[in-house]
Amino acid sequence: MESFSRVALICPCKIEYDKCKSTLNLDKEMILSGRNICSKRYNKCEVFAIFAGPGIIQCTSATQLVIDKFHCDLVIDVGGAGSLCDEFNYNDIIIAREVYEFDICEIKDYETLKDDLTSKTIFKDMSNEHAKYLNETISCLESLTNQRIKFGDIASGEKTIKDRETRNMLNSKLGAHACNWETSSVIKTANLNNIVGISIRVITDNADENMDKDFYTNWGNSLENLFTVLNIILEKL
Repeated sequence: MESFSRVALICPCKIEYDKCKSTLNLDKEMILSGRNICSKRYNKCEVFAIFAGPGIIQCTSATQLVIDKFHCDLVIDVGGAGSLCDEFNYNDIIIAREVYEFDICEIKDYETLKDDLTSKTIFKDMSNEHAKYLNETISCLESLTNQRIKFGDIASGEKTIKDRETRNMLNSKLGAHACNWETSSVIKTANLNNIVGISIRVITDNADENMDKDFYTNWGNSLENLFTVLNIILEKL
């Protein structure tokens, strides 16, 4: 992966910000434009984590804020996600290739607006050489952390998915592997600013009828696993 000098971590919810701050040991904290931001210098980059607030509007404005104020050259979307397929299970980490903003139109009509409603991360159009290197890096991370890490696509929209019918539709119609509220806003904002965007999320539930119970049961521990992996990645940037 190319080198970056300033990295922004967009944390939608308070627990995601708090787990990020404690696990990464981000010791400098400030309030900027009403947002809590903590930071730390790694070996080769400075990392800023922002408590954005849940939802598309808050995460879009938070992403733009850290890009403008800190001149970040890498933006990372972090947090929990629901699984849309058997390929991803509790505590698995999904690294997004593409992100689909599915709540703008009916899912069946998505294809007609796909170009406008799709955001791409740096991992979408990798060369064979880069793909081989990343797969080797991921294998190393998995062995170090005992954590499953896989590439996939994310359906993102302000609609909580907690029924099998919608879950299956998002998977079959869009080809998405996981879902959440905010990823599209973070990656789209990065795309519009010509900034590298990455989404690294952890699976907390199956986006089915047990979603509420599973999500709140798994959220805290899953986030600790996510940020442990992310800390290793940041140390290697």
